[in-house]
Amino acid sequence: MKRNVTKISTGIVGLGRVGMVLATRLLESGVQVKTVWDISRERMTRFRKDTHKKVKCSAKELERCDLVFICVPDSLIVSVVKDLLNSNCVSEHSILVHTGGMHGPELLDSLRGRIAGCGAMHPYMSFPADPGHAMSFKDVGFGISADPELLETLEEIVHGLGGIPVEIPPEKRTLYHLAAVVSSNFSVFLEIIADIVLQKTGL
Repeated sequence: MKRNVTKISTGIVGLGRVGMVLATRLLESGVQVKTVWDISRERMTRFRKDTHKKVKCSAKELERCDLVFICVPDSLIVSVVKDLLNSNCVSEHSILVHTGGMHGPELLDSLRGRIAGCGAMHPYMSFPADPGHAMSFKDVGFGISADPELLETLEEIVHGLGGIPVEIPPEKRTLYHLAAVVSSNFSVFLEIIADIVLQKTGL
């Protein structure tokens, strides 16, 4: 179901490397970010201080959002969503989209009776420890998988961010994640190894 993304209200859970940049870029693209939430008050304070004073920092506001982005490590996605459900911050009316690369919507299959829908929208790029707000999603590929009625909306959101949406079939998700790990992480290790070898030359 294609929607005018500027009329969609979103919430962000997790203001780490991905969440901080995503929230900022969504706002710049015209998407409404109604609330953000992180276990670190310091991160929420920092986000609001950096010109986002109108965005609330309340987990309870998540239930009022059309879409909730779960921006936490893959291993924490299910437990975070369960915590949000158990605390009534999201409900059977909530549509959740996680930013993990390893899994698609099937990661939340066991919770489908408790949420309205789910998807995955993974930016195919590396994020430094402190990405700040200068990072851009321009021309960045996003691996997306979602329920059919949500897929077009995610594609429009990615286009609005300046990115390139690429639909990842469930059976290809493992290979996709492997490629992302190799290209984003192993290249860094190769540079480190090359630097160590070069230092041994004494040059």
